Amino acid sequence: MTAADHMHLVRLLELQLRDYWHEVDSNQGRAAHLFYTDDALFEVPPDTVYSGREGIAAFYRYRVARGPRTALHVINNFRLGETAPGEAAATWYLQLFAADGHPPHSGTQPIMVARMTDLHRQQPDGGWLCARRRFDTMFKDGIPITTMPDGTAGAQQ
Repeated sequence: MTAADHMHLVRLLELQLRDYWHEVDSNQGRAAHLFYTDDALFEVPPDTVYSGREGIAAFYRYRVARGPRTALHVINNFRLGETAPGEAAATWYLQLFAADGHPPHSGTQPIMVARMTDLHRQQPDGGWLCARRRFDTMFKDGIPITTMPDGTAGAQQ
């Protein structure tokens, strides 16, 4: 891959990541599953994995059904790592500010800071989708992040 191709792919994937979190924060993730491959894994250690596009869609439907939630996903330090033809690995950091209900909310600290690891695959149409997204939590506040309860369709616990 040439340096220009690398920079183009960095920008493309970073913009796609920004569009994804904008979808989650402004539309409660109703279309978030469309950013993933059919066989994607959405991993929230230590024990939650949403499998496939449908499993990810089920998680976001659950999130919407819980009622109003204010979320702001702040992303930074996007870095494109090793790539293979048709695949691209990336790491970046996520700061999550979130609380149930409508704003404004008290508090100024993120409820989670995580190192994120993604694997993207190029699709037959030339576009890119996320095939794996893994959260590795580095800092955590007392407010819980949203996960589906045990036994809910689409999640492996």
